[in-house]
Amino acid sequence: MLDRATRIPYDPGVANPPRAVPTISKDTRLGQARAAERGRPHGRILWPYRRVYNHRGALERVEVIPERAAALRDAASSVLAGGTLTAAAAKINAAGLDPDRRFVGRTLRRLLRTPTVAGLRVHRGQVIGDGDWPPIIDADTHRGLDRLLSQPDRRCTTDNQVRHLLPGVALCGRCGATMHRIGGTQRPARLVCSDRPHLSLGQGPAEQYVSAVVVARLQRPDALAAWQPQPAPAAGEHRETVAVLRGQLAGWEDAAAEGTLTPAAFGRIEARLLARIAAAETAARPTAVPAVLAALTAGDVPTRWAALPSRRQREVLRLLGAPTIHPGRGPACERITFPWEDQHRVWRTT
Repeated sequence: MLDRATRIPYDPGVANPPRAVPTISKDTRLGQARAAERGRPHGRILWPYRRVYNHRGALERVEVIPERAAALRDAASSVLAGGTLTAAAAKINAAGLDPDRRFVGRTLRRLLRTPTVAGLRVHRGQVIGDGDWPPIIDADTHRGLDRLLSQPDRRCTTDNQVRHLLPGVALCGRCGATMHRIGGTQRPARLVCSDRPHLSLGQGPAEQYVSAVVVARLQRPDALAAWQPQPAPAAGEHRETVAVLRGQLAGWEDAAAEGTLTPAAFGRIEARLLARIAAAETAARPTAVPAVLAALTAGDVPTRWAALPSRRQREVLRLLGAPTIHPGRGPACERITFPWEDQHRVWRTT
């Protein structure tokens, strides 16, 4: 038996020589290019079509499934007239044309933008001519759909805003991992440990309690004391450096006044020392209060907290320190602690 790629005797127990691989790859690419030039189909068949094979198993033709093609044309007309992809997809699903396929907006969008449905052959991402299958929509309709559905300001998702306060922020009291959300459709949502299922708590009561505690804490006169900024590394050393540099500068000033140092040399030394003093003072300066905390505590805290989007509320929680959910079967007020608490439940509300 001869291997067609290399024309050498084929031995099933011996691997093909390395030179067979580039030959096979070249032949494959050449075959695909020739099929593309003839308009022959390649790859997976699209939803509105089906392939018909002869008695030898060779592809004979690609034909349209009439009822599916009619549904796709109707969807194209609806979208061009201003309808939504979601509504068009729901209409196709409701028709029950294919029990194994369910469309959503993004899959219908991808199908309507595919040149194949306009009877065009694509090779290496470029349209190279007509295919040997019947088009479902005409070329003008396809171009209109492609322009419409490729607009940058056209939304492809319904909403990607953060909606929940604690998932990804609250910490597990057993292992320290973050908590994530499960449920919320047919049963109440719960917060569970993202590392292993050894701890959970109802999300609704937990978020209500955390919000109440944060608002109560930030209404106190020492509200910003709950914020524990990270101390600047070696801030004390930077302050000592400032004192030493200022002493050196004073010594050089005395030398210049006594005439033992030329004005030009003193100017160069002064410039270098002042730059080092400014850098050390900046490093020793305490961190400024974050703007979101300053704005939240500057007025009616409950109203301002309720007006904050979830993304900003989560930012406040991270600044104050993530709450920790502890094991147990009690209510949220008995299982959640906060890092600013000096004693157990010192800031808790009833």
